[in-house]
Amino acid sequence: MALSFVGAVEMDLNPPHEVSILMINFNSSRYTIDCVRSLIRNTRDSIDYNIIVVDNNSDPPEYRALSTLGEYKNVLIVRSRVNLGFSGGHTFGLQFTNAKYYFFLNNDCIVLNDCVGILYEFCESTQTVAMCAPQLYNDAMEHHSTFQYPPTLMSKFFGYSFVRLFNKALYPSMKNEYESPLKVSMLSGTAMFVRAAVFNRIGGFDTNYFLYNEEEDLSLRLGHEGYGIYLVPAARVQHFGRKSTIMNTEIAKEFYISYFYFYRKHYGCLKTLVLKGLVFLKLLKKSFKSGENLRLAGFVLFRAKPWNSMRHRQVIR
Repeated sequence: MALSFVGAVEMDLNPPHEVSILMINFNSSRYTIDCVRSLIRNTRDSIDYNIIVVDNNSDPPEYRALSTLGEYKNVLIVRSRVNLGFSGGHTFGLQFTNAKYYFFLNNDCIVLNDCVGILYEFCESTQTVAMCAPQLYNDAMEHHSTFQYPPTLMSKFFGYSFVRLFNKALYPSMKNEYESPLKVSMLSGTAMFVRAAVFNRIGGFDTNYFLYNEEEDLSLRLGHEGYGIYLVPAARVQHFGRKSTIMNTEIAKEFYISYFYFYRKHYGCLKTLVLKGLVFLKLLKKSFKSGENLRLAGFVLFRAKPWNSMRHRQVIR
């Protein structure tokens, strides 16, 4: 497959697109193709949008499979020679587009209605919104939460049910299926519709994260700027989940690396040490069931550092 290289776009005050939809493909081209087709099928013609697919160093057959998307004029495929992870992959993709809004969408999703148009109209009518997201459904079309709670030490020690007793506005129920837009603290990274001007001003994603905690980091930083973050349930997306990242010990290690980096960045060294101790003890308790948990406990205590990320153990294709 011959894909032309496109240079980085010139950023200007009048973006050429209203919405740029970005997704990452890593050895899951079938899901990427289905996702793109659902977007084109359901997005209203009045929205000026384009789609950027970032191939994150997939195996060659998986990359070549994306050639079927060449039939769509508003779809651009760009390939990285290394796996840049979530934040790095999206940051790479942004070099090839410019828009008023960015829609970061997992490739293992299908939009069920005019999700892009609904989220666009919501942001246009509510200028204090920096980021919003659609209602998510799993592969069985069961509702599941689009938002998350702030991971404070209080919640880690006592659980979210306890902290909700004191601040239900900060901790709205994840079990409810909402009908009206709901202000939340943090969104899932599955589908994030972001106002580009604010996103650009705060520097976009922190690329120190490889696979996890990028959305929590972005949510906190946008919140610190005084902007709102919302669930918009009228927009609907089906999320199949974990089709390019299979949970194993290496992925679990990657989670802890990002988790402790996020905590140190936003809550300080002392609270991070307390959290590490808590996680270590929980894994140690589980080690009676699996020796793998014992090894993870040791990793948490001594080696959960950014320089031990799998991103540094790659071969450039």
